Amino acid sequence: MIDMKTFKKTMVQLEFLHKRLDELVRKNQPKRLEQWVDAEYVCRALGLTKRTLQVYRETGLLAYSRIKGKIFYKQADIETFLLEINKLSNEQKKKL
Repeated sequence: MIDMKTFKKTMVQLEFLHKRLDELVRKNQPKRLEQWVDAEYVCRALGLTKRTLQVYRETGLLAYSRIKGKIFYKQADIETFLLEINKLSNEQKKKL
């Protein structure tokens, strides 16, 4: 049997270890995976032709990645692109 002083000391140490382990787990959890979509999906979703999408890529308006010859877009980049286009459109309307 252990005395109360030793028990309390052990509990404090265990609590410290528990907190430290929680911190390490949180710190080392993988980042949220981003959703990627292919060019065909983007064209259908936005009503664009492949050529228009290519122009957006070539001019740097829409970020993309090429993996084994196939082009992919981050869903977040598409959303940002749409917000920018909407913003530009609203600015144009204000000028009229």
